[in-house]
Amino acid sequence: PCGYMRSTWLQAKHPKPNDKELRESIAFFKQVQKVMPKRRVILDVCGGHGLIAGLFLSFGHCKRAVVLDTFRPKP
Repeated sequence: PCGYMRSTWLQAKHPKPNDKELRESIAFFKQVQKVMPKRRVILDVCGGHGLIAGLFLSFGHCKRAVVLDTFRPKP
């Protein structure tokens, strides 16, 4: 999963999270998925780029994700 996520990230257009945020988000997802059962909806709070929500959706750990943040990345 990490290799695929990184190659997709490299091809993505802006705005996109920086490399440090990508690594941290993947590490967080890997740890949380071990202890949190699959959910119908997750809330990604303070999730400006929505990467955590995207990971949970992409790997089938939820059917819907809501990203909440007052910050919006600029294109």
